[in-house]
Amino acid sequence: MRTISLLALFLAVIISSAKVCASQADDLRSRGNALAGAKQYEKAAECYEKLVKLLPGDAQALNNLGFIYAEMGYYRQAMAKYREALNAKPGYKDAENNILAAAARYANELIDKGKYEEALSMLSEVKKSFPKAGELYYFSGIALQAQGKYKEALSQWGKTRQLTPDSSIASYVKGVEKMSSGDLKGAEENLREALKKMPKNAYARNMLGMIQARNGDLDAAEASFKKATESRPGYVEPYLNLAYIAEQRGDMQTALRHYKTATTKNPYSVKAMIAMGKIYVANGRLFDAESCYRKASRLNPFSSDLHKALGLVYAQGKKYPEAVGEFEKATSINPQDGEAWYAIGLIYNSAGDARSKETARQAFEKCAATNTSYAALARQKLGGEAPAAASAPGRYEPTQPDRGITAESPEGDITLTITKEWTEIPANGEGDRYLWLMSYLQKGILFTVYKPISTPSKGAGAAEAEAKARTAGMKGVKKSSATINGHEFTVYEAKTESNKTRRILATQLNGKVYMFEAEYPKPEDSAEIDRIMGSAELRQVK
Repeated sequence: MRTISLLALFLAVIISSAKVCASQADDLRSRGNALAGAKQYEKAAECYEKLVKLLPGDAQALNNLGFIYAEMGYYRQAMAKYREALNAKPGYKDAENNILAAAARYANELIDKGKYEEALSMLSEVKKSFPKAGELYYFSGIALQAQGKYKEALSQWGKTRQLTPDSSIASYVKGVEKMSSGDLKGAEENLREALKKMPKNAYARNMLGMIQARNGDLDAAEASFKKATESRPGYVEPYLNLAYIAEQRGDMQTALRHYKTATTKNPYSVKAMIAMGKIYVANGRLFDAESCYRKASRLNPFSSDLHKALGLVYAQGKKYPEAVGEFEKATSINPQDGEAWYAIGLIYNSAGDARSKETARQAFEKCAATNTSYAALARQKLGGEAPAAASAPGRYEPTQPDRGITAESPEGDITLTITKEWTEIPANGEGDRYLWLMSYLQKGILFTVYKPISTPSKGAGAAEAEAKARTAGMKGVKKSSATINGHEFTVYEAKTESNKTRRILATQLNGKVYMFEAEYPKPEDSAEIDRIMGSAELRQVK
């Protein structure tokens, strides 16, 4: 009898524990669903994370946690949870559909950020489990097209069309294929068909705009590109195309505005940086051109053309050692680049001393051995003949006048003027915090312009709070105010551990904090900072 009593007690404990466990699970599931419905995803995720620990094989709980992660933008974690749900319940349609939806959203995000290889790698991994999902090949084509790999893109899109023949994506693909073969009328028909099925397909809208631009209808093209930006604000190509339209109309200021928007949306857009650099060079704004080309060459270090473009800007600004360095990088990437060898020869030849002349001769010889239009010019130099004026690349000659250089923020809301002694320096991996990080090497001054900081939740005292934080814990902190071009700045000043003066100036405009910071070793150096700050302009950008 006692054995039976103990067994009954043991079973009762198990049943009781199961009931408690089920009650906890129901409570977590209910609270998680309510929080997710209220879009409080972080708290909802906490509930579901506890739930999947309590019920590790619950496919629905894993699927719901994946959904919450996806809504938070954590697409890799979301797809991992969907896979766990499928492992727990093979053939679970909700989890399968959700994996594909998350992959599409993640691909869009990566493409918008210019992370094309990462997008392709992720899509390739998902294709292993879902080889017949046409949308995966569609996004692979978009990523390849953005890299200029049109043949590979068309191959991926061909698979999309075969797998989903009646979808809006298939109509888009047909349009792209016809456009690539020169059938613009047929392409336009297919793209309009795709947009009827999916009006917010920004890729189709952008492609339609390209056809309209090719047909000379710039107004219709501009309208299409604007609709594409409204459908996908992070998609960069329509902004580049809007800039192209503005350039065709001769409106370089509007073109610059669109290029700046593109780089704001996608800091990895080399196309936008190169295009901006060209406009800046044409307008003598060498500091801005240098900044664009430097950023672009860091993102694409194996482009000889980018290094040459940066070398030309350095040469025009009389920064000859830096110019030679960039041209040498171009020749290391492409030893047959006659233009770069010729530029090196010109720079060394102008120095006048025997050693430089010998270096110039060697550069001209390497240029003469290339199969380029510069080879004849190099041979004339080696023969002592002056090349014809019409043939000489006069762009290598320094043209930058000795004056202040205007620097402008990507959105056009900040400008300031500096002199040629100031040098832009690397941001040490924290470039997302700064608009500019510059130094005056001869005087040991460091000047920083921070990116505008949004203030919706920080209130009217946000500018002072940001400035105060930058001098926290320092010696001799002083607070004051200053009026610069009509804007009231809060000023904080203190001494750093190395006994330099740190001065922070911050103000609020349009719901953002604009902050400037300077560090300098001598009190008299403050005059240089005052000169730069006196040139600063802040303006509202619509």
